[in-house]
Amino acid sequence: MTNTQKLGRNDLCHCSSGKKYKKCCLRKDEELEPVQTEDFYGELEELETTSNSIPDLMDAGKLKEAEAAAKYLLEKFPDQIDGFAHLGAIYMEKKDFSQAADYYRKAVQFATSNNGCDEETIEHFEEMEEEARSLC
Repeated sequence: MTNTQKLGRNDLCHCSSGKKYKKCCLRKDEELEPVQTEDFYGELEELETTSNSIPDLMDAGKLKEAEAAAKYLLEKFPDQIDGFAHLGAIYMEKKDFSQAADYYRKAVQFATSNNGCDEETIEHFEEMEEEARSLC
């Protein structure tokens, strides 16, 4: 099979077993599928650019735009903490301390459930949540 042809799930398997692809080699092939580095680096750049733009928007008083960008991060990059962290800061700026505390709590939950976050990060968001709750 050439790279330009895509084998459908219900097509006969390429291994000549006579079975449908989905019942034969689909899972094995998916595990071996190469990672598209262009897509990965493009998404990484988008995450970084969007995340870094939010403090600038906040400094410019564009809280609606900052909030929309942070919510976009949550939608597009649910495996990253950035959206929760930025929304906490945005709601602090808006003086909506209850919402800020809720987003900082979500950041804590995210950080504790992901191996990539260290104890210092978890403590930081716990402190931010506590500060926001004290201002409610």
